Amino acid sequence: MNTLCLVADESGAKGYSGTAERFPGELGIFAGLIIPESLLQTLSQTALALQVRFANGGKFHIADVAPNRQEELRSEVLNVIQTHQLVCVYEAIYVAGFFLWYEKQRQLIEKVRAERRSPIKISSNLTEESLHDHLFQGLIGKAIAWCEGHYDNNYHLTVLLDNVDKPILRSFMTGTEELLGGWSYSRPVTGFDPQTKTVVRGRVEGKVTIPEQFRLSSGKTNVTIAPNGKFEELSIFPDVLSNWLNYYFKEKNKTHLGVPPNRRATLNGFPLRDRIFGFSDDCQSPPVSERLFCHPNVVQEGRTIQT
Repeated sequence: MNTLCLVADESGAKGYSGTAERFPGELGIFAGLIIPESLLQTLSQTALALQVRFANGGKFHIADVAPNRQEELRSEVLNVIQTHQLVCVYEAIYVAGFFLWYEKQRQLIEKVRAERRSPIKISSNLTEESLHDHLFQGLIGKAIAWCEGHYDNNYHLTVLLDNVDKPILRSFMTGTEELLGGWSYSRPVTGFDPQTKTVVRGRVEGKVTIPEQFRLSSGKTNVTIAPNGKFEELSIFPDVLSNWLNYYFKEKNKTHLGVPPNRRATLNGFPLRDRIFGFSDDCQSPPVSERLFCHPNVVQEGRTIQT
């Protein structure tokens, strides 16, 4: 059994689908490093040494470091990743694209409601989706894909997260389980019949079965998600990576608004590009998230699914 850890952290936006972007090209990013168990102690000592150098021995984030030393810290993390040949994964989603997707759903539901012929009144507002959840699902999907590509299902991946509340942890676990098996949905619905003046109850159910050729060979026992406890000092590595990517995309969007954030070509010039796995350039067709959540500027220019 091959035992690995995914240490992960986010940067940028992580709100809900009903929130518009605060500035052009605002993104949410979840990034992580896949670390073999054999390297955990070595990298733990490295991270503790960075704490001494940059934060007087305490846990810290790159945002806590003086601006004139942040580049020095990035260089240290770059050296660690390259020296140990660590694999990096990330998922990035535009806030504007996420918001537009939500608005299209909302408008469709309103249209369906307007065309209903049933007299029964149903009170059901569209629930906003969590950007944080979608980012994590994209991240863990890429990590699982890398593990399967190297070990089939003969591995165990422990995901170590920094400062995660229990409800968020449960959402992340649900998103992971959706990737590892069929997706099903069941929700009670309550309505009111004005003719009989009675409450009507029912359920909305849905189920998605993934075709066998697209299924992962991994199961629920291959992945564990846990708050970052014993090795919490390792969180500095994904913290630097996610913030570095966020800064890179902010600068990129000043001249190329809406550039697809999960493609290798977009990261030309990024120092860690060749250590990153999971670019959508490698897919036979653009991933669903890239189609659904692309920036409106890309839609307007007709560049949605071009390579």
